[in-house]
Amino acid sequence: SYCIRYEFLDDGLIQKTIISEGSGSWLEYIQIDQELFWRLNDEIVHWNFDIEEQLPSSSKYRKDSYYIKINDLEMAQIEQEKIENLQRSDAKLRRYYAQRPR
Repeated sequence: SYCIRYEFLDDGLIQKTIISEGSGSWLEYIQIDQELFWRLNDEIVHWNFDIEEQLPSSSKYRKDSYYIKINDLEMAQIEQEKIENLQRSDAKLRRYYAQRPR
């Protein structure tokens, strides 16, 4: 299977670029771009992420979570509503642009 990037060009055309090729099965192995990443009988490696290693976009940094941790539920609700409003606005824009003729 392929990992493909689709780019929507100004003239309405879609440019398709193959980024990588992968193969395998969760019952056997995973291979990406001819590099073997995992086999069924490989040793299991447990990942331990410190908070310093998290990306800035990690949900651990959400303001509503912070306010819940410090037990300020009123501010947590306000921050949660901001996130939900942003998500609704984003979904509305995606629907609008998906319906536009290209």
